[in-house]
Amino acid sequence: MSQNIFFTNKWKSFAILIIGIFLTIAAAIYTKKDSETLAKREFTLVCNEISTIKAKIQ
Repeated sequence: MSQNIFFTNKWKSFAILIIGIFLTIAAAIYTKKDSETLAKREFTLVCNEISTIKAKIQ
C-alpha cells in the first residue's frame, strides 16, 4: 500500500514540475516579446526625433 502512495505522489510531483517548467518558459517568451516590442518602439521614436532635428537643421 505504501508503495502505491509513493507512485501517486511521484506522478503528482512530476506533473507539478512539468507545469512549472511550462509556465516559466511561457513567461520568459512573453517577457522577451514584450521587451523587444518596447525596444523597437523606442528605437522608432528616437529615429523619428533625429529625422525631425535633421530636417530643421537643413
